[in-house]
Amino acid sequence: MLGAMLFSVLLSAIWSGSAGRWLGVRGVCATSLVLMSLSFLFSVMCVFEATHSACLVTLPLGTWFQVGSLTLEWNFTMVDPLLCACVTGVSLLVHLFAVAYTSSDPAFIVGMCWLSLFTFFMLILACADNLVVMLVGWEGIGVASFALIGFWNTRLAATKSALKAVLVNRLGDGVLVWAVCWLIYHGGSAHPEILPLAGSSGWMGVAFFLGAIGKSAQVGFAVWLADAMEGPTPVSALIHAATLVTAGVVLLARTGAACRGPLLALGCLTCFVAASMGLVQQDAKRVIAYSTMSQLGYMMVSHGLGHSSLAMAHLLTHACFKAALFLCAGGVIHVAYSGQDQRRYGGVPVAPVPATIATLSLVGWPFLSGFYTKDAILEVSWSVMHPAADYANTVMLLVVCMTLSYGVKLCWSSFAANPAMRLPVSH
Repeated sequence: MLGAMLFSVLLSAIWSGSAGRWLGVRGVCATSLVLMSLSFLFSVMCVFEATHSACLVTLPLGTWFQVGSLTLEWNFTMVDPLLCACVTGVSLLVHLFAVAYTSSDPAFIVGMCWLSLFTFFMLILACADNLVVMLVGWEGIGVASFALIGFWNTRLAATKSALKAVLVNRLGDGVLVWAVCWLIYHGGSAHPEILPLAGSSGWMGVAFFLGAIGKSAQVGFAVWLADAMEGPTPVSALIHAATLVTAGVVLLARTGAACRGPLLALGCLTCFVAASMGLVQQDAKRVIAYSTMSQLGYMMVSHGLGHSSLAMAHLLTHACFKAALFLCAGGVIHVAYSGQDQRRYGGVPVAPVPATIATLSLVGWPFLSGFYTKDAILEVSWSVMHPAADYANTVMLLVVCMTLSYGVKLCWSSFAANPAMRLPVSH
C-alpha cells in the first residue's frame, strides 16, 4: 500500500505534465482527482495496516549508489501513517478546489502537475528511510514551492516572492546538507537513528536546528512567508497546511535533534512576533499566513520541551483547520471581487460556518481539534519546573488572546460587517 500511495501521486504529476496537452483541461482534472483519491485511499489503508501490524511497513526499491563501505538504498518506511494520510487528504481537497479556482488559467495544467509533485516530495520526506533520501524530498518541496509561488510569472511581485522563498531557504538547506555529509563521513551511516549517538547536542544538533527553522519560517528566516501569498490560494493552502513549512517540524521529530533551549526561546519569540503582525494586517491571506507562523512557534516550543509527539499532533490538527481557512478565504476573494483587503468585505455569502469553525479551532476553542493539542502544549509548559517553561507558558497564553482578536476580526469583516464598501456580488 505504501508503494501504491507514492506511485499514484507520482503518476498524477507525470500524466498531467506529459499528456496534459492531449488530455485537455477536463482530462487533467479527472485524472488528477482520481489518482489523488486513490493515493488518499491507500494512505488510509496504510493507517489500518500499521495499526494492526507489529512492525513498520517498508518499501525497498533497491540500491541507489555505493561508495566504499557506504551503501545508500531507495528505502521507504511508513514511520507516521497519520501524517501521510493528512498530506494526501489535504492535497486531494486542494486539487479539488484548484479545479474550480484556476481551471480557466492558461497555465492550469502545469500548475496541477506541480501540485502533485509538491505532494509527492512531501511524502518522500515523511517516509524516507535515510537522511539522503529525505534530502531528496526536502529539496523537492523547495523546487516545487518556487514554481507554485511564481505560478503567475507575468507578475513581477510573484517572481520576486518565489526567488525570495528559494534564497532564504537555501541558507538552512546548505547547513543541513553539510550536516548530513558530516554524519555519513564520521558515523558511516545516513540513518536518522544514529544522530543522537553522533552528538546531536553539539554542532550536529545546531546544523539540524538551523535547517529546521529555515524551512519552518521561524523569526529570522520568515521574511519570505507572507510574500508567498502571491501564489494562487490553493498553493497557499498546500504550503501552509501540510507541506513546506511543516517540513522542519517533521525533520526534528524524525532525527531527535537537541538544541532544546534555543528551540524553546525561538518558538516563543516566533509565536509572539507572528501574532502581533497578524493583529495589524489588513490583507486576509497574510493574516492567515502569520497565524501559520504563530502555530509553527507552538510546535517548536513543544520540541523544545522534549515532547515531539505533541508537536506532530498539533501539526496534524493545524493542517486541517489551516487548509479550511485558506480555501474559505479563496472563496471569499473569488466572489467578493474586492481583492484581499478585508476592510472591503462584509456580508459575503461564502462558507461562513466552515470559516468560523476553522477560526475557532485555530484559537483553541473547547471541544474543537485545535483545543486538544494547544491545551496539551500549554499543560506541558506549565508542568515543567523551569523558568524558561514558565516564560513560554505566559507567552503562549498571551498569543492565544491575540489569535482570538485577529481571528474574530477576520470573520467579522468577511461575513458580518456592513457590505456597503465592496462591489456587489454578481454570482
